[in-house]
Amino acid sequence: MLGETAAQVSTILLATRDKRRKLFRISRLQWGCETTDNYPRPFVRGIHERTLMPKLIVLYPLPADATLFERRYRLEHAPMVMEKIPGLKKFVSSQVLGTPTGAAPYQRVAELYFDSLESLQAAMASDEGKAAVAHATEISTGGSPVVLIAEDDKPL
Repeated sequence: MLGETAAQVSTILLATRDKRRKLFRISRLQWGCETTDNYPRPFVRGIHERTLMPKLIVLYPLPADATLFERRYRLEHAPMVMEKIPGLKKFVSSQVLGTPTGAAPYQRVAELYFDSLESLQAAMASDEGKAAVAHATEISTGGSPVVLIAEDDKPL
């Protein structure tokens, strides 16, 4: 009796393990993290893997008044960027907490994604883009923001 129960339990555990592996593989395929040719892909890729998108990165230096900066950034600047910038596909903003060695030279980092370099340039040349840049400069009381244009590396 005990042998049959152990065998049944073993069968159930193996079936459950195989089912979990299958579900995990299906979810990885859905998110583009693995291909059907069983060639493993890094899990760090994102939704935008298939079409790389140029992005504008904005680094805001430490402001004179962090509380005021954060309030103006969240209530004024971020909504302006999301609602007004033409051609914007994705907006990611992060408050910098520090570095491994201590204080960071930046308060906030923003990433603005576009379909192409041309759409990024057109957005920044538009009246809305110019207004957003002027507002970013106005609220950045610790100095002018550092602006970079980048593109994520292609996945390995």
